[in-house]
Amino acid sequence: MTPPTERRAARAHAPACALLPAALFCLLCLGAPPAARADAPRNSIRSIRTVVTDRRLITYDITLTSSAEFPMGDAVVTLSIGGREFINSSYAPGGTLNTLVFSLTRGQFQALKSGTPVAVYYGADNAALPAARWDFGALDLGLLDKSAGVAAPAQPAPPVKGTLKAAKAAVKAAGGAHK
Repeated sequence: MTPPTERRAARAHAPACALLPAALFCLLCLGAPPAARADAPRNSIRSIRTVVTDRRLITYDITLTSSAEFPMGDAVVTLSIGGREFINSSYAPGGTLNTLVFSLTRGQFQALKSGTPVAVYYGADNAALPAARWDFGALDLGLLDKSAGVAAPAQPAPPVKGTLKAAKAAVKAAGGAHK
């Protein structure tokens, strides 16, 4: 006969051992969670750039990349950062469907905080449609005007007096973007 303390210890471990077959069954039937799958898309915040428009407005472009293509369709693509939602987006120049660029106003950008979760989804954010959502981890505002594996963006061109055409030419010569 085993001492009472050994019996209690064996019973304490019994529930955990009983869950193991059930967990394995679920894993085999349902598959691994997306984060554990080898084919899960790799998502990253590629860059955060300051952009001076031709009207001397400052906007901020957040470039997101994924190993999985973002689909083209009728649903609105939405960037969610810490519960705030932004819809002003475009695909990257060159036609790649693996990169989205979201443009935020100065006020929108200044309201953001590092460490808040970043995600992209189409239509309503719905847990029933996990394939329509991409998670990008936490926002790092330290990326502002720095690169993450890409060439650093040029500094915005200084204000140019004269015509709008001259201002656009100065921005283009400096390597900056204009809209």
